[in-house]
Amino acid sequence: MKNSSIKKSEKEKIKMIYKIFFLILFLIASNNIVYAQSISELIDEATRNNQKLNSLRLKINSIEKKIEVAEAYPHPQLSLEFSQVPFGSFDLINNSISNSLSLSQMFPLGGKTKAMGNVERKFSEVIASDYNSYKSFLASEIRMTYFGIWENMARIEIQKKGLELLKKLESSELIKSKTSASSTDALLNIQSELLKAELDTINSYSEIKILQIRMNSLLGRNLESDYVNVSDIEISPSKEIDVQYLFEAIKSSPAIVKMEKMIEMNQSEITANEREFIPDLMLSGMIMRMPKGMLVTMSTKMNELGNDMESPNMYSIMASINLPFAPWSSKRISSRSEELFIGIKSIEEEKLFMLREMEAKVKGLVIQLKNSKEKISLYESKILPLNKKVFESQLTRFTTENVDISSIIASLQMVLMNEMELVMAKANYEMLRAEIEMMVGKSIGVN
Repeated sequence: MKNSSIKKSEKEKIKMIYKIFFLILFLIASNNIVYAQSISELIDEATRNNQKLNSLRLKINSIEKKIEVAEAYPHPQLSLEFSQVPFGSFDLINNSISNSLSLSQMFPLGGKTKAMGNVERKFSEVIASDYNSYKSFLASEIRMTYFGIWENMARIEIQKKGLELLKKLESSELIKSKTSASSTDALLNIQSELLKAELDTINSYSEIKILQIRMNSLLGRNLESDYVNVSDIEISPSKEIDVQYLFEAIKSSPAIVKMEKMIEMNQSEITANEREFIPDLMLSGMIMRMPKGMLVTMSTKMNELGNDMESPNMYSIMASINLPFAPWSSKRISSRSEELFIGIKSIEEEKLFMLREMEAKVKGLVIQLKNSKEKISLYESKILPLNKKVFESQLTRFTTENVDISSIIASLQMVLMNEMELVMAKANYEMLRAEIEMMVGKSIGVN
């Protein structure tokens, strides 16, 4: 009985060890899995973590504080004066002719502070346009980098397929080379193609590494962090593009909106500047004490002397305004308004020029996009099926007849090259779409 119970406990221990062992293997394997992320997930991550976007976001927050500063009144001034203290005396309070305490405050009139706050508010809208512009650029760069990685990964798959076929041909020719000198030449030809295919694969891996580092930089990750694994996407363009919709979208793109906000900011500056013609009001009050009594001079009349001559206390109130409309100083304001007005005209002309340039570029990109779409359709429906048919026919004949190996290699190269062309056309289609979306600042709804 004891032996059986001991055996059972030992079996349970062994089972437990196996369970722990397989659990550890599972955890190690799961850590090495790289999960594919969609483009929208990557864009969301970049929006949260990209340092440039974070900088612009913080800049907008700082300008909100500048609005509060611009709308606040100037600091009041408090002053304390001990007047005409004799040398050698340190009793400032009792040995001075007068002690005075004064308080003054400047009051900008005519809504000047509100106008200056409005200028800063418009400036924050300009920075917000910069934020939206860079956000659009960032999304476009992520899409382009993503499809650059996808293109190279697809190229590697095609290269691997070519390598497998070439290795099969090599195995076949190795047998023939023992009996035929011509097969030896064919073998060398195959091995040369194998080396080229391997070199192309190495180049594709290097390109992926460069693009992955670029992607990590855009996402705000450590440059050496885990690579982004692109999903197995299927690109099949279908929808047509409404060029007129794109032209309308350009008018509300971040770059054009920024120009409009700059014009509004300059107009706000003109309004704030014109209000400088309104005088500012200065109010001040002072309390004065004369420790040695009222000063008596030769011209002082007896009836002006009060009964209490010991330490008279007095106060004074003053109101003053500046004169900004004086002819010798008003140019400072009027010339500034003229400068801002000319600046608005300059921005308006630049905006029109930018609109024309963007419309021309978008029109060119749309033509390229349509060309890529037609190219994809032509390769998928006609060119590749025909190439594969020729290659399969020659490969079948190769096993039954004495077909020249160079013609088979040429057919294989043609198939692989056209598959590469199809992959490049698909990646180019998505990159062109990303560039258009960057310019218009929104999705163009093209599949």
